[in-house]
Amino acid sequence: MSLKHGVLREVLLGMRFGAVGAAATLTHFLVLAALLGLDALGPLFANAIAYLLALGVSFAGHHFWTFRSTAPLGRSFARFFGASAAAFAVSTLLLELLIHEVKAPDALAAFLSAASIPVITYAASRIWVFRNR
Repeated sequence: MSLKHGVLREVLLGMRFGAVGAAATLTHFLVLAALLGLDALGPLFANAIAYLLALGVSFAGHHFWTFRSTAPLGRSFARFFGASAAAFAVSTLLLELLIHEVKAPDALAAFLSAASIPVITYAASRIWVFRNR
């Protein structure tokens, strides 16, 4: 594979990854807004339900479209869940360090912390989660 072909492949994967992430984020927002509008659940429970549905959208989109994986679904989902949890943990630690140790402004710390999640998730997904062997 030529360097140009490899770079193009990564760009296309990144674009698919972003599109799936946007769909998952929209799912999270719409489900959360609908559940909050019903006023039948508390906000934390509603958010958990919305997150889990968005996680399903994200997993399915990445497994079947972004990475076109043929790996077993159960294995891929367990790895995806683990990678998502690890990305959240790293972003939380980064937020803590930036705010309390570096003394970065809250908005900058929040942005960098949130931006770390898709970067970590993409790398883990590309290298490990959806690997076919």
